Parts: sequence; structure tokens; C-alpha cells
Amino acid sequence: MFSECFSAGDIEGLMALYEGDTVFPNHHGTFRGPEQIRPVLQGNLDSGAMIEFDRQTAFETGDLALVQNAWTLTNSGGEKVTGVSAEIAKKQSDGTWK
Repeated sequence: MFSECFSAGDIEGLMALYEGDTVFPNHHGTFRGPEQIRPVLQGNLDSGAMIEFDRQTAFETGDLALVQNAWTLTNSGGEKVTGVSAEIAKKQSDGTWK
């Protein structure tokens, strides 16, 4: 879902993936909650960067899951940055994950 929303430039779709108390660390710092996370994600979208995910692994237990993704972010100049993300997702009452 993140990749689809990112590729579509859909900031609302991206934000819908996070709960209100989410912690979002990256190489610029640690961002907490939608007020801090939205501008970080919007900046990535506005930059024209593209993201690709590879080798997703998920470990689910009950209503929690640990998700790990290898990713490559390509900026508008063609420079690539690679990394691995680790997220904890919680199953919502409607069956979706955040």
C-alpha cells in the first residue's frame, strides 16, 4: 500500500496507513504523529522521488505484525539510496492494518 500511494503522490493514502501515535524515524530525525510525519512524506512526494520495495517479510501474531522491507529510493536526479525498514502494524477493527 505504501508503494502504491507513494507512486500515486497520494499523501492522504499514505497518512491513512499510520495510527495517531506513530513514530517515524529516518536519517533526518525522529518524527511523531501526523503533524510531524505528513511534511516528511509530502517532501518526499514533492521531490519527485520514486520508491521500490523488495524482499518483504512479515511476522504476524494476533493483531500485531512485524514487517520488514528492503527498499530503494531514487531521487529526481537518479541518485539511489537503499535501506531496510521495520514496521509494527496493528490490525484495525475493519481488518485493515496501520
